[in-house]
Amino acid sequence: MAVVFMEGFDHLSAAQLPSKGWSVVMNIVAGRFGGQAAQVTYSTGTSSRALPGAYSTYIHGQALLLPYAAIETVIALRSGATNVVRLTTVTSGPNVVFRLINASGTVLATGTTPIRASVWYYVEMKVVVHASAGTVELRLNGSSTAECSATGVNTGSSNIDNVLLSAEYYSGMVTQSDDMYGVDTTGSAPTNTWLGEVRVCTLIPNGNGANTAWGGTGTGGFGEWDDITAHDDDTTYVSSSTPGDRETSTLTDLSAATSTVFAVQTNLVARKDDAGTRTIAPVVVIGGTPYDGTTTAALSSSYADYTQLYDRLDPSGATWTASTVNAMETGVKEIA
Repeated sequence: MAVVFMEGFDHLSAAQLPSKGWSVVMNIVAGRFGGQAAQVTYSTGTSSRALPGAYSTYIHGQALLLPYAAIETVIALRSGATNVVRLTTVTSGPNVVFRLINASGTVLATGTTPIRASVWYYVEMKVVVHASAGTVELRLNGSSTAECSATGVNTGSSNIDNVLLSAEYYSGMVTQSDDMYGVDTTGSAPTNTWLGEVRVCTLIPNGNGANTAWGGTGTGGFGEWDDITAHDDDTTYVSSSTPGDRETSTLTDLSAATSTVFAVQTNLVARKDDAGTRTIAPVVVIGGTPYDGTTTAALSSSYADYTQLYDRLDPSGATWTASTVNAMETGVKEIA
C-alpha cells in the first residue's frame, strides 16, 4: 500500500459525511473544478476522520480555501485525540503565511508565501514522527520545493492515525477542503512519495455493463444507482438475494487533461433489508474480465459507504492509465 486514502466529497450530502468516517457533519459547498468541497465552520467545530492505519511517516495533501486568511488551526495530523503536527497561519509583517506547529505549541517551520483570502491552495504536509529527530515539510500548489521545513525536531512518539479539519480562531471562521489524498510512503513509485497537486475525480455510472443480474426499483440497471452529490437511499437502488450475482456499469470519463492515475477507489452505499447475514464485494471489470474486490463485513440494515482503494495497479496487475479507467466497468457482487 502507498496511497491509503482519498476523498473528493463529490458524491455526498452533508448528512452523509459520517457514512464515510467523518466525525462531525460538515457543510457541503461548491468545490474546485465544478465539484463539491467540505466546509468546517467555527460554530460546528472540528471534523476528523480515522486513517486505515497508524503511520510513522505520512504525507497529507488537499486543496484548501480560507475565506479569512488568519486562522489558528486549519489541518491537524493526529494520533488519537493528540495533535502531532498542525497547519496554521500567522501574520508575518504585512502578510499572512502558513506555519507548522507540534503538539506542545512549538513552531517548527514558517512559510513565506503570502496567503490570500478566498483563494484555493493545494497544501501537502509530510511528517516523520520522532521525539527528537522528527522532520516536517510543507509544499504548496504542486511545487517540488519546500515552502518550509525542519529536521531534528520533536514531532512526538505516537504514529499518525487520523486527520482533523478545523476552523479555530473566532466566530464566523470557515475553512473549505477538497481533493484529499494520504500516502504512507511504502510500496512502489510513483505513489510512495509526494503526489503533487491532484484532483479526485468522481465517475458516475452512465450505462449498463456486461453484468446485470441485480434487479432495481424501476427498470433496473445503472439508472437505479447513478446517484451523484448525494445517494437517495431507498428511492432508487439495485438489489439481489442470490449469492454470485454481479451488477456492473460503464462510467463517465476522466477529465481530458488527466495524464496520471495514481489510484482508484470504489464506493458502494449498501444495506440489507431483512434479518440474516449479507455480504457484498466491489467488482471492477478490466478488459472484459470481472475482478471481485474484498468482501465487506456483514452489512447493516442502515445504509453505509463501503470503499476499496486500488493503489498504483489495477486489479489485473497493470499500472493504472486514463484509458484503462475510461474503459472499465465497476459494480457489486453479492457474496452471501
